[in-house]
Amino acid sequence: ELNGRRAALTDKEQALPRLEARLEEQTAGLDNAVQAMTAMSARVDALRQLQDKLAHGSGMDEWTAARGLDGEARLWQGIAIAPGYEDALEAVLRERLNAIMLDGLEACASWSGNAPPGKFTVAEVGSANESVVAAPMPARAQPLTQFVTCRDARLASVLADWLHGAFVVESLTAGLALRAQLAPGSVLVSRDGYLFTRHSLTFHAPDSELHGVLSRQREIEALTSEASGKKDALEALRAVVDEQTARIVTEKTTLSALRVEVATVQQQQHS
Repeated sequence: ELNGRRAALTDKEQALPRLEARLEEQTAGLDNAVQAMTAMSARVDALRQLQDKLAHGSGMDEWTAARGLDGEARLWQGIAIAPGYEDALEAVLRERLNAIMLDGLEACASWSGNAPPGKFTVAEVGSANESVVAAPMPARAQPLTQFVTCRDARLASVLADWLHGAFVVESLTAGLALRAQLAPGSVLVSRDGYLFTRHSLTFHAPDSELHGVLSRQREIEALTSEASGKKDALEALRAVVDEQTARIVTEKTTLSALRVEVATVQQQQHS
C-alpha cells in the first residue's frame, strides 16, 4: 500500500512541472495574441480618427451643423478603389472625394450669401442614370471607372459624371506619349497621379488632408475583418489557459492529499 502511494506521488510530482511548463507556453501564446489584437485595435482607432478629421476644418463644423449637413455621408465612404490606383483617383477628384451626398441641390440656392469657410462640394445622388456617350479612349489607356467600385449604388451617376473622359495610363512617359489622342475635355492620369490634357501636364502633389483616405479606409476594413476572425481564436486560447490552470489546481490538491496519505501510512508503520 505504501509503495503504491509513493509511486503515485512520484508520478504526480514529475507531471506537475510539465503541466506548469505547458501552461507557461499557453499563457505566452495568449499574451501575444492579446497584444496583437490590442495593436490592431489601436491602429484602427488611429486610422478612424484621421478619417473623422476629413469632415472637419476651420469653421466647417459650425457651418455644416447649421445646415443639418454634419451627419451626411461623404463620397469616399461609399466607394472603393483598386489597390495601386488611389493616387490616380485622388488626382482627378481632389476635394470632391470628401463631397457630401444630398438627395437634391435645391437647398444650396440659399447659400450664396453665406458660403462655406473652405473648399466644399455637395453632390446630388439617387437620380436616374442617364445614357452617357463614352469619350474616345486613347490606345493603351483604361477608363478610371474600371477601377472604382460603388458600394453605395446611389453614387453611380455622380461618378459617371465626374470620371467621364478620365483614363488611366501606367506612367508619366505613357501619358506624354498618348495625350495627343485625347478628345477635348478628357484627361489621362497616371497611377501615381500625374494629370494630362491634350495641352497640359499637372504634377501630382497629394492634398494633405485627403491623401490616403481610400487606402486608409481599405486598411480599416481589412483590420476590422481580421480582428473579427481572430476573436474566436483568442477566446479559444483563453479557454485552453483557463482549463490548464484549473487542471494544475486539481493536480496540486491531489498531490497534497497524496503527501498526507504517504506520511500517515509511514507513521502508522513506524508506530
